[in-house]
Amino acid sequence: MSKKDQCFIHAMLKLHDTMDRNYKEKSDKEPGFTRLEEHRKNLILNASAKVPYQSKASRPTEFYLTLLAKKSQFKAKDLLVHQLNTEKVAFNPSSSFANNLWNCEFFWLLPDSPSGVSIFFCPETKSANASEIEKERILALADKVNISDIEKLSKQNLYVPNTVMDLVWMTQNFYAVIKLCFGPSSHSAMFLKGWADHIYENRLMYTTLHSADPFFFAKVLYAIDNALQKHWRSCSISDDRLEVNDRVLYMQDVQDSILDFSFARNIPKAISTKISNYLENKEKDGDGKNGKYGNGLGKNKFKDKKQGKDDENKEDVLHNNDKSHPNWRIIDGENFSKVFYANQKHCPKTSDGKMICMKFLIRGMCDTSCTRAHSLSKEDSKKFDEFIAGCRERCKKPDF
Repeated sequence: MSKKDQCFIHAMLKLHDTMDRNYKEKSDKEPGFTRLEEHRKNLILNASAKVPYQSKASRPTEFYLTLLAKKSQFKAKDLLVHQLNTEKVAFNPSSSFANNLWNCEFFWLLPDSPSGVSIFFCPETKSANASEIEKERILALADKVNISDIEKLSKQNLYVPNTVMDLVWMTQNFYAVIKLCFGPSSHSAMFLKGWADHIYENRLMYTTLHSADPFFFAKVLYAIDNALQKHWRSCSISDDRLEVNDRVLYMQDVQDSILDFSFARNIPKAISTKISNYLENKEKDGDGKNGKYGNGLGKNKFKDKKQGKDDENKEDVLHNNDKSHPNWRIIDGENFSKVFYANQKHCPKTSDGKMICMKFLIRGMCDTSCTRAHSLSKEDSKKFDEFIAGCRERCKKPDF
């Protein structure tokens, strides 16, 4: 081997060592971020841009860098929970939610059901979650799971708010997470903070609208979540920050429409079905205390299977034996909650101003303590006929 060749090989080895050392130093600083695909890096850096949102961030937030660098989803979740507890945020994210943040999986996989990183998975932590939280904590400490455990942990439970404060907490919890990942001055974080403030400041209006439309809270959450999904998708495909769709996060007109009683929004089938099941269960249970949003929505796990038959035999139950209005009765396969209960705001009152008992006239059964009208005059019957027809006509329209 000539001296020239020896010098060339030595130079190449030196260059290789230098490149390897530089790459190792960079990987030590950002081991998690560098493993991501370019479109995920784009999403993070564009979404982390600061006001006036003209250029992408040079690097992710310190928290998100640390989270991405964790070697397992359990360690990532442990860090996330610790930070949320430090900031006094009462939200225990599911393992799947933490895993989606860890892998930068922000998007819904299908347009008709929430997945990925969504506001519908951010409920306030309650005592009812204690057993699930303990199971996940034990798995995190062990830092390994069986195949059967992985299947359970891969599922996220869709949660829909039942009160205006549930709506506020879900929005604030989502804001707390996005603030950690993209920074408090990021467009996404500022957008969520604005919505949380608007809901809380106008909570009486929101409660009023929800009492008239049991789908209202879910419609608001979907409007928020859908806007963020569009913004983040734009962040992921745009190399230039100026090309990102920020306009979708300017929703002052939507907030104004809520205050003007003109807000309208269609929601995905998965969400509307969950609410309909809850309403149906609530109707069956009376006060709805046994029904709940979240895990097992609309299913009363403690209800005796014989209870339905026993209730029919009780003396405090009224049966509607009037067969003169068969069109009022519920049809096979027809969902009472979805078709009629959800449209109760359209139900007419009697000529003397008394509310009509839909449960008695449509389902054929009620209880003796009910103070609503159980019999109608010819004039009131005609109005109720129109109400029944209108409900069934509205039900034929697609949900979204």
